[in-house]
Amino acid sequence: MKSYLVTIAAIIIVPILVMMSLAGTGVYACFKCELLRYQESKIALASEAETIVLGDSSIGYALDAEEFSDLSGKKTLNMALTGYDYGIGGVYVLLTELLSKVHPKNVLISLTPQTFSVSISQIHDRPIQGFVQASRRHPQMLFTVNRKISLKVAKTAAVQLFDKQFLMDGIEYLRGGRVAVPDSFSKYDYLEPSNNVLHLAKTATITWEPESSHDYDVFFGKIAKLCETHGLNCLYMHGPLVKLVVEQNQEFIENLGDRIERTGIKVIRPSPIAIPDADLGNTINHVRPGVRLAYTRKVYELVRESLR
Repeated sequence: MKSYLVTIAAIIIVPILVMMSLAGTGVYACFKCELLRYQESKIALASEAETIVLGDSSIGYALDAEEFSDLSGKKTLNMALTGYDYGIGGVYVLLTELLSKVHPKNVLISLTPQTFSVSISQIHDRPIQGFVQASRRHPQMLFTVNRKISLKVAKTAAVQLFDKQFLMDGIEYLRGGRVAVPDSFSKYDYLEPSNNVLHLAKTATITWEPESSHDYDVFFGKIAKLCETHGLNCLYMHGPLVKLVVEQNQEFIENLGDRIERTGIKVIRPSPIAIPDADLGNTINHVRPGVRLAYTRKVYELVRESLR
């Protein structure tokens, strides 16, 4: 009877373990995270870089790395990801991976204040999903942040390990399937920009509570520790944001900057760079493609005295 139960258990458990293993391989393959894989590919090029830019789409679309390199006289790489999908957790993972290979002089981190106006739960744990994706090559990082983040990671991983798409991706990966990063990434050094324009009414109101969510504090603390340990010049700049929203959220932006600075990371003030309507792209955080070089110069003027 005992051997019969063991056999039944094996029949049930082994296929589940195989399925989980295949799904885990699918997570590692990361077929649908082209931006992440594109930015990760720059790590091999980072040995000559003196300045690394990390952050979200607000700086991804606003900063041209070649122009910034010319202005500063320092080889610069823009390794921005996106806000809600990766955010400060993605910055932490990329910085950790970078520091296992190189030690740049300057690290400029820039994310839109909007990212921190909501808790992780309010955006359905999207930053945790991105954190898991970004950590797939270093899974030991996933449970080293704090208990709250670890619980969210465990929940996300449990869902992904039983996800049909990840299972299929894992099978395809083991068969030798690979998904190339589109050529557009090399052309724009980021996601291809949209030519759409967001039109905000002059009377529009977009306000946030004065205090940002504390969900993200632990990641800033981890980053500050990395900067201190490795002797990096780490700077934080609020990402570009439409002027109307900057004016309506001065207290929020100041409080957020103060909290980040208390972790030990220098905050560039005044920031964010306020985007006038004429320069606005398809969201409140994006500049239109035609002004990217101009905003690169604006960013440089803000940070140049703080660069090493």
